[in-house]
Amino acid sequence: MKKPAPFPMPGTPFLCRLLIVLLAAGSPVARAVDAPAKKEKDPNARECVIAGGAAEWGSRGLRTAGETFAIKANAPAKDMAFVEWVGNVGVLADFKSPETTLTMPANWPWEHVKVAAAYKRVAPKRFVHALFQDHMVLQRGVIVPVWGWAEPGKEVMVEFAGQTVKATAGKDGKWLARLAPLEAGGPHTLKISGPESRTINDVMVGDVWLCSGQSNMAGSGPGAEELATANLPNIRLFQNNPGPNEYDGTQPFDDLADAKNGWVQCSPEKAKSWSRVAFFFGRAIHEHHKVPLGLIVSAMDGSFIEGWMPRATLESMPEYMAGGKFTPDYNLSWGGGQMPYIRYNAHIAPLAPFALRGVLWYQGESNGSIRSALRYRSLLTSMIRDWRAAFAQEKLPFVVIQMHLFGKLETSREPGKDRVPWAELQESQLAVARTVPNVGCAVTVDLAREQSLHPPDKRSISERAALVARKVAYGEDVTAYGPLYKSMQIEQDKVRVNFESSGGGLVAKGGEPLKYFLLAGEDRKWTWADGKIEGEAVLVSSPRVRSPIAVRYAWGSGQQEANLFNQAGLPAAPFRTDDWSPEDK
Repeated sequence: MKKPAPFPMPGTPFLCRLLIVLLAAGSPVARAVDAPAKKEKDPNARECVIAGGAAEWGSRGLRTAGETFAIKANAPAKDMAFVEWVGNVGVLADFKSPETTLTMPANWPWEHVKVAAAYKRVAPKRFVHALFQDHMVLQRGVIVPVWGWAEPGKEVMVEFAGQTVKATAGKDGKWLARLAPLEAGGPHTLKISGPESRTINDVMVGDVWLCSGQSNMAGSGPGAEELATANLPNIRLFQNNPGPNEYDGTQPFDDLADAKNGWVQCSPEKAKSWSRVAFFFGRAIHEHHKVPLGLIVSAMDGSFIEGWMPRATLESMPEYMAGGKFTPDYNLSWGGGQMPYIRYNAHIAPLAPFALRGVLWYQGESNGSIRSALRYRSLLTSMIRDWRAAFAQEKLPFVVIQMHLFGKLETSREPGKDRVPWAELQESQLAVARTVPNVGCAVTVDLAREQSLHPPDKRSISERAALVARKVAYGEDVTAYGPLYKSMQIEQDKVRVNFESSGGGLVAKGGEPLKYFLLAGEDRKWTWADGKIEGEAVLVSSPRVRSPIAVRYAWGSGQQEANLFNQAGLPAAPFRTDDWSPEDK
C-alpha cells in the first residue's frame, strides 16, 4: 500500500515539525518532514527519527492510550551533541537517552504530546567573545567587561583608550577583564593579546540598549521617507538571531554561535532590515543625547515571556511544577517561541555581562490569555530581576512598551460582560512599571488600529518609549506619561477619579465628551458612563447607576477611541478600580 506524503507544518528547518498521518487502513505512522521515513518491518513497531527538531503526536482520535513509539535523536550538526529530551518527557522511557520509547498517555483527547531533542554545542570557544567586533559600541560611564576563552592559566592583556588591563583564564578557560568607566567618543582601537591577538577597529563609546521581545520588536522596514535620512553612522546595530543549529535546550549559551554580520553602521541601505522600533528608538535617543548609540536586537516572533526566563526561575514557580516535574502549561514547541527558557538560553544569556544603558522590552501578545495575563506581572518582575543579575547591573533600567488592544469600540454592546485578558495584561505591564524601581511603561493605546496586531505607527511608539527612557534611564525631568489612575472618591451618584502625571492638565482629545468610561454599582453590572474633567480629576456618572462603587476606563477593544489625555499630548493608561472577574458574579 502506498503511504501518503508528509504534510508540512509551519516552522524552521531546525524544528523539523512532524505530523502523524493515517494510512488508508487506519494505522498511523510518524514521519519526519526533513528526514526520510524508515520502512516499517512490523506494522506495530513505529519509529520516528528526529533530525534536530520536535515531534508532535496528535491524540485527537489518532492515537490509542498505551501505544508506544521508538524515537531517535540525530544531531543537526557535527558540533552539536544530544543532551536530553524536553517537552512532555513524562511519557518517555528515558529522557536522557537519544534512543528511547514514547508511550501515549490516557485521557488526552484534546491535547498533543510534543517532544523535542535538546542539543549542546561542543565547538571550541573563541579567544574573544563574538560581541567584540569592528564598529562596536561600548557603554560609557560604567565598568566595561571584556571577555573570551583561552587555556586555563593563560594571561590576556586588553588595551583601550589609554587603559591596559590584564586577566587570567580560569579553570573553565574563561578570562574577563574590566575596563574603568569610559567617556563618550571615539573612534578607538581595542587590542587584545595573549595566546592569540585581536585588533578591533572603529570602536565608539556611548550608550548601548538591548532591544528584545516578540514580533512587534522583531519587525523590520522603516519606510522610504524615513530611510532617506538614515545616514547615521554613529548608530550601530548588532542582531542576535540564533539560527536553527544554535539552540541548547538545557543550558544557557556563553557565546554566540553565529555573529558573522557583526556590528552594522546605520545607513539608508542597511536600515532596511533593522527592527523598526529599535531604529526609531535609537534615533530619538541619539539625537537628544548626541553620543554614539549601540542597539543589540534579540527578539523572536510569537515568543512567550516564559521563553525569555531562566529555567531555574520557572521551576521555582508552583504553577509550572506538577508532581515534582517541570510541566509548563503551554504546548511545548521549538517553533513559534513557546518553549520555556529557550529564548533566554540562546538570545540573552550569551550576551551577558555586556555593559548596557538599558533594555527596551516589547512583548505580550502571546501572553494575552486568561491563564497568563494576570500572572504576567510576576513573570515580568522575575524576568527583570534575572536579567539584571545576568548583566551584573542591579539597577539596569527597563522600558516596557505597553501592548494595545486592537478592535472596534462597540457602545451598543453590554460592557463588562466578558473578561478582557489583554486589558489585564496591560494592567500587569503598568503595575510592574509603577512598583519596580527603574522601570517605565510607554502607553500606546491611542496608536492602535481596529484590525492590526502590529500598529503601523512604530515611529510614535518608539519616540514615546524614548521619552520614558529619558526619565527612567537618564533621570531627566520630563513628562513621559499620560494621566495615571491615583485614587477615587464616591460622591453620592458620582465617582471622582484622581490622576497623576497630568502633564499641565487633563484634556479631552478632540473635545468632550470623554469616551470609554464604565460605571458599576453593587450588582457589579457595568454600563457606559459620562466623564467630565474637573481640574486634576474626572467626575464619572450614569443615570443608570444611582449608587456607584467602581470605575473602568478603556477596558476592552477599541481603546484607540478613548480620549483622555494630558496637555503634553500623552494618553491616559487603561485602568480599573475593581478587581472583579466574571467568576465573581
